[in-house]
Amino acid sequence: MKIDLSYTGALMGAPKDLNQNEQAPAFPKEPVTIPKEDKAYMVTLSNEWRTFADAEKIRMEDLYTKTAIDPHDPFSYKPKDQWLIFSQYLDEQGVFDGKSREEVASMEEHLKQITDGLDSLHAGGIDVAGGITRELDSFEAHLEYAASLSALNQFSGKFLTGDSQAGFNDLIDGFAKHNRTVVDHHSSLEERFFQARASIAVPDVRLTPEQEKEVRITNRLGKSDRILKDELIQTYVTFFEGIRHGDDIQPAIDAVKKAFLSSILDQTPMKDREEMKEWLMKRTSDTFERIGSYFSALNDR
Repeated sequence: MKIDLSYTGALMGAPKDLNQNEQAPAFPKEPVTIPKEDKAYMVTLSNEWRTFADAEKIRMEDLYTKTAIDPHDPFSYKPKDQWLIFSQYLDEQGVFDGKSREEVASMEEHLKQITDGLDSLHAGGIDVAGGITRELDSFEAHLEYAASLSALNQFSGKFLTGDSQAGFNDLIDGFAKHNRTVVDHHSSLEERFFQARASIAVPDVRLTPEQEKEVRITNRLGKSDRILKDELIQTYVTFFEGIRHGDDIQPAIDAVKKAFLSSILDQTPMKDREEMKEWLMKRTSDTFERIGSYFSALNDR
């Protein structure tokens, strides 16, 4: 698959109706005569014309070209918008042909939501309520990794068949390989601070009870093992992939929460576990809500 850096989605080219039962409006292929000051000027427009900029300019100015690109890794071309790689593939395979603009927009929105979390690891954070940007912690990145793979497999089963599905599944494998490397090395700035502070003796300072609790929890977290383990990821994937069309997704989310908590609480002294659990659930609430929302969207119909 040759990556087109100018590709911005199936609906972002020249205006057209994707429904095969209707005639798609097109720019005239024959020259158009435009009178001006008693003179006639000949102008030719084509369906390849793009309203936002010319393709070569985008290719030269694309921010992602500043990232190390591996020609064998399509997702290295657009690490902040990985959904575009999937969309370009579907577009080239003709999967969008005959679908309405609303159907295509819905499919692309699924892909955007599913890949948003892992995209944020390249973008310095993800938008949360109120327009605040926050970096995912390493354990949230682990959750997003497993959830996105499972959701992409569900997308494949829901929308695709035959050769287009086989090729899409190969892309999922490439997505998994690309992002596993990223997730393996990811930790948020706050996590790195917690880890550094936990390794030094902090001079006595006067703290409120709430501040003291926060320092105690985050110091404990800074000493915990945050290495991504294959068995934990597989546990997450198993629960997520257990979701079937029309199912209530909450039991699967609850099972993943339990596995996630166990992975950290098992390293926490019994006396500190309840407050650590409370802190972790608050810390990851946006991530679990986001994961739940894209699984719910996939299972809506």
